[in-house]
Amino acid sequence: DPTIDVVGTINNPVNLRMNGTVAWTYKALSTNVTVNYVDNYVDNRTGTPVPVPVGSWTTVNLYVAYDLGRTGHSGLLKNTVLSLSVRNLFNQDPPFLDPLRTNTNIFYDPSAASPVGRTLAFQITKQW
Repeated sequence: DPTIDVVGTINNPVNLRMNGTVAWTYKALSTNVTVNYVDNYVDNRTGTPVPVPVGSWTTVNLYVAYDLGRTGHSGLLKNTVLSLSVRNLFNQDPPFLDPLRTNTNIFYDPSAASPVGRTLAFQITKQW
């Protein structure tokens, strides 16, 4: 049988998937920003005469922490870190897929994207 290249097609690995992080710390404040990228690909499921392009998807995550222990706090606040994380900072929707092509109610490709929008988390960490 001939070799069939499925890279860059739906439900298979995309041609390019990458993420990069930039971190910065100054005294008690630390932060990092992560950019996640999934390359575009094609939807070539059975029953379609022409593959349909599916757009690329880029999301940004943000993390900020403030270490109260580094600011000279004592007592209950000593060794305490306050942090905030935001996933999908700009609330990017996943690329749209036509559900009529699969007889489902799923409008995205779960192997390449997530329907979860912006999520926030606040955390207080205390070391004893």
